[in-house]
Amino acid sequence: MRTAFFNTLLEAIFEEYEQASEITAEQYGGTGLGLPISQKISGRISPLDTSNILLIDTTQQTEKTGGRMKKLTISLMGLMLASLYAQDAKIAEKDVPKKVVAARNKKAAVLKNKNTTWSKNAAGEFVAELKIGGNPDEETPPDQTLTARFKEDGTWIETENVLSPYNETVKKKIVPKNIQKACAKLAGDGPFMPGGVTVKQTPAGLTVEASCGDRVTFNKKGKVVK
Repeated sequence: MRTAFFNTLLEAIFEEYEQASEITAEQYGGTGLGLPISQKISGRISPLDTSNILLIDTTQQTEKTGGRMKKLTISLMGLMLASLYAQDAKIAEKDVPKKVVAARNKKAAVLKNKNTTWSKNAAGEFVAELKIGGNPDEETPPDQTLTARFKEDGTWIETENVLSPYNETVKKKIVPKNIQKACAKLAGDGPFMPGGVTVKQTPAGLTVEASCGDRVTFNKKGKVVK
């Protein structure tokens, strides 16, 4: 006998959930995120046939009502292909539209570097990335990972700088002083900005996400915004 479910419940199975009892989770495992993640992956791969990922069979009927039922099959190969496709496609700078390169030079000049790489993400945006510092041979992360995103017409979306959790000197150099002071005040006697720090610049302004006792986000004035 196979387990089935009504058409009206099809959307519900893709919602995130928690086990009703911790004992159930301990006994059977699972996070409640498998199907939501599958749906998000499949939503990013329009050029692929999503039937390879979620196969729905509506031919079964209930004995009690005669109504149609749904049978769900997850294709592991389809999910693997989806995951691979969803990764940003690497491209050479010569293949990046001139408007995008010009916008990079104006809005994110630090990324005008021979070591900068380009990619195009699933949303059709062009992404420039530059990693500074670190040592791949010793498996230490970059001191800074800078990225900037642009639309195809050259519109600048944002510039982001992710600072390594291991280099306090870089954090003190990059993070504005007023935000360092605000973070220190929140942290009390705690360590200086433990963990990674994300400095983001968008048309709306600058924000800094850091650990200051709790993980918080500051605006350029040093006020906590979330």
